[in-house]
Amino acid sequence: MAPHDPTDHRDEVEDIDVPRVRFEFARDLRVAPASLLFGVVPHLAHVELSGLTFRARFGPWLVETPVDNVAHAEITGPYHLWRIAGPARWSADDQGLTFATTASRGVLVEFHEPVTGLEAFGVFHHPNLTVTVADPEGLVDALHDRQVEADVIERDEHDQLVGLTARELRVLARKHDIAHASGMKKDELIEALQAVID
Repeated sequence: MAPHDPTDHRDEVEDIDVPRVRFEFARDLRVAPASLLFGVVPHLAHVELSGLTFRARFGPWLVETPVDNVAHAEITGPYHLWRIAGPARWSADDQGLTFATTASRGVLVEFHEPVTGLEAFGVFHHPNLTVTVADPEGLVDALHDRQVEADVIERDEHDQLVGLTARELRVLARKHDIAHASGMKKDELIEALQAVID
């Protein structure tokens, strides 16, 4: 019997027994006409936590990243109406991205690794994203809960690796193209596998 591959959840994160949570964008009649011109309509404007994936859709714009890439989330606002109305906005100050439908308040999500989302080619990378969802407190709480769940899964991965024999670990190491696995001790194999899995 082949050893269990502890990376399986990374390939199928939406299969994890965690409910999908969706946050609709707030509606502001002053901003709606400008957003509508750029294809930002209610069914294409939401933030979703699906399994261990953070996904923000804003008309044709999409930011998608693992939940464990979220470094921090906090409620911000108010914003200047002229700076948020219309399409996705890029900030020259901090390279951040904004998906906004109201000037009142939203959630600033900061990432460990910058994300793409402004254009289809992935040239621009953004260290943060501001989203003006209708329930900012709910989004901040849900992100925190998902990060805790991701930490538990990561600890479970470590425990699974520790529970494998050195031989099983070498088989996994070969699957992950880890050089010189045959000469490594068990603790070295675990360390090498964790680096590849993370």
